[in-house]
Amino acid sequence: MPRLEHVGFAVSDLDTTLDALRRVLELVPYKTETVAREGVRTHFLDAGAKLELLEVLAPESPVAAFLAKKGPGLHHLAFDVDDLDATFARLSGAGVPLLADAPKAGADGKRIFFVHPKATPGLLVEFCADDPSAMPTPAFVPFEGGQIATYALGSDARPTLVLLHGAGGSTQLETLPLARQLQTDFRVVAFDLPGHGQSADDGRAPITFERMQAATLAVLDAAGGERAVLAGYSFGGAIALFVAAQHPARVERVAAHATNVFWDEAMVRGMAKRVNVEAIRRRPDVWTMLDHAHGGHAAALFPRVADFSATIPAFRAEAERLLPQVTAPVLLTAGDRDDLFPLDATLRLRDALPNASLGLVPSLRHRLDPAGARAVAAMWKAWLVGG
Repeated sequence: MPRLEHVGFAVSDLDTTLDALRRVLELVPYKTETVAREGVRTHFLDAGAKLELLEVLAPESPVAAFLAKKGPGLHHLAFDVDDLDATFARLSGAGVPLLADAPKAGADGKRIFFVHPKATPGLLVEFCADDPSAMPTPAFVPFEGGQIATYALGSDARPTLVLLHGAGGSTQLETLPLARQLQTDFRVVAFDLPGHGQSADDGRAPITFERMQAATLAVLDAAGGERAVLAGYSFGGAIALFVAAQHPARVERVAAHATNVFWDEAMVRGMAKRVNVEAIRRRPDVWTMLDHAHGGHAAALFPRVADFSATIPAFRAEAERLLPQVTAPVLLTAGDRDDLFPLDATLRLRDALPNASLGLVPSLRHRLDPAGARAVAAMWKAWLVGG
């Protein structure tokens, strides 16, 4: 079912509009982006639903024509769907008039298309979906002779939230949808762990909790924050917890999804299957996507992930020593159908932490699908902002 993603307004005097929204609603933009192809600059605000202000940059812009005809005001309603191409095909096949021959790149990391207003009637409707390939431009932090790729989303005026992905994953593969949801309330700094994604290392250094904690602190230092929220998915949540245990002055709160530190041999075998290079290569489309996301280094990375996973059961005693030292509030979220970690592993982790809360996402497995990412981000935001 389509979900309202944002409401678009065409503005003729941006400064006056922003001043009014600031005075009346106490809203300020969390993101500004130029869409040169459309001749507009977009300004996003969050009021529960997102507002998009459209500022004209070129007289030939469609928004300029709209302003000339109708003046400033409501321009369109945008609806998010899980499968944009299927939605386009359904409407096109039903004879609904569309304003493009295919979905195209839009603002805010979306692919989009518009329905002709005569079909609605009179209301311009946009359909959109996250575009995983629309990555923010990375900045790089030096680390151990290599570099860590970081991706900043949201306003610098917001509190800093450092976002970590899982072992064998990357920002693009796992946490980008979370970052896009969280950017309305935080300056999100997502990053690729060393050897993952676009973060280069020598390909030989082992993956360890200690090394990944050091990388997290390097990113936090580069972000200029003495204290930040740490949020992580899977392995990234474990790193966040261990940083919070050993550097409590640096961590405001921790949110962790699908995280477990109490591994057994069955879990090790499950992870080994997920990162088995030979098995993944039997699905060329999947392998090509994963290898591209890891900068062509997936064949070197995945065996290191398997080797690291095999060491985690022996880390249990150290985890049991560290977790009671986490003084920051923690929110643990989990899918009730997680096919890598059973729910009792999450409950055990909660019980090991002195100040932890728990949230369950129905029907969600370990992998974060689009609906799952929205649900997790909503839980995190409600707890981080409202709690």
